[in-house]
Amino acid sequence: MIAMPMPTLSDQELVETRRDYAAAALALYREGGVRAVTMRAVADRLSVSHTLVYRYFSSKSGLLASARALCFDALRETIRDAVTATRGNAEAKLVALIQADVAWTLSNLADYRLMFMVEHDPVATAPDFDAARQRLGETCIEVISAYLAEAGRDDDPAMLCNLGWAGIHGVVMLEDAGHLTGEASAECMLQPMLQSVYRMKIPLKPVFARVRAASGQDISKNQSTDNKAARATPARTGKAKATKANGAATGRRKQDGPKAQGAPPRRRGISGRRRSAADL
Repeated sequence: MIAMPMPTLSDQELVETRRDYAAAALALYREGGVRAVTMRAVADRLSVSHTLVYRYFSSKSGLLASARALCFDALRETIRDAVTATRGNAEAKLVALIQADVAWTLSNLADYRLMFMVEHDPVATAPDFDAARQRLGETCIEVISAYLAEAGRDDDPAMLCNLGWAGIHGVVMLEDAGHLTGEASAECMLQPMLQSVYRMKIPLKPVFARVRAASGQDISKNQSTDNKAARATPARTGKAKATKANGAATGRRKQDGPKAQGAPPRRRGISGRRRSAADL
């Protein structure tokens, strides 16, 4: 029997296929944490041969890197939409950016942990991960630059971006880990911290109110307890029966199979084992 050659994908098809695989990995992560993400589990979710996953990703680290890229893109889109919808001067748009950033982070803590709290192999980091992180940074710096020009300030926009980002990340992660003591909380610390960085009023109380209303929970130190309980629950991949699809040779999912892009709702507190924080 003569072996049939593997079909060649166009650049666009390759990008779309990789995104399908990454979206499947992200859905598995949201359901069961990092341990639930395996090459075979992703293949089962897309109803393709598990060996085909290796055609697009050489390792689980690379697959997770692409899943993390989807999270960076989601945050960027949220920020961009908020800035675009804001009418007013550059200061108003920067306030909208910061509010959108804080709201998304608090509402998507599991995804946020994947973005920053999972150790990864730099060699296996996917190009789409680096590109997504760069796109997010460029979007933020563009808005900050416009604000500085309008205010007549000569600060370095990239430095202000990193300072604000580091501040949000540090406060949220300290609260998430249960390390804030006394009356300290993200809600009482973020606004004065960010105002000291950007030297302008940044109202965040409405943001916390919206997040609480949307989640039906209080954004408080109880988050740490919830996270510990979630991490103590064994991850289950729920492998599906393997089926042969007509498009299996390209790694594209079966037409009537599960949709990777339609990832299930994010579950607060579902994450993999916490590890050291990655560099911002």
